[in-house]
Amino acid sequence: MSKKRRKTAKRNQKRSKIQSLQRPKPIPWKFDHGIPTEDFFEHYDTDDDRGLDEALDDFIWAMTGKSFLTWEAVVCVELGRQLTRPQRAALSQLVCFDEPVDDEILYIDEQPRTTEPWYVIFSKIVSRMLVEPFRTFESDSWLGTYGVTSKQMTKLLAISVV
Repeated sequence: MSKKRRKTAKRNQKRSKIQSLQRPKPIPWKFDHGIPTEDFFEHYDTDDDRGLDEALDDFIWAMTGKSFLTWEAVVCVELGRQLTRPQRAALSQLVCFDEPVDDEILYIDEQPRTTEPWYVIFSKIVSRMLVEPFRTFESDSWLGTYGVTSKQMTKLLAISVV
């Protein structure tokens, strides 16, 4: 093998190592029967605009409050995976007064982990926000429909700013 090919092969190995470090693998979100979980949508009627708006507000609160991130960190520790910097920071914020540190974490702020990861919950919320295609020129109320969607989208965009 020529020197040029060896250098290229080494460079490609370094790139793939860097890329694998930058992109964490998906976290398997399956738990034993003894681990308490809660369905995020259990208390919402997402077929109703008001219920969807409440679910969206709570989702945004959980994202900005780092609840999902903290649970991700806990699951990664349980699986023996390396934590990302934000996950380490979120995990360091946990204070435990009545349990030894080496026990499993079953509740954070008296809330169990969700049955699904945040991105699945997000996908379900967004899919409910999408309106069936309709022709705006056939309806006088399309501005009202746009206003609701615009309000919800503004809330979602607030997540990326925080």
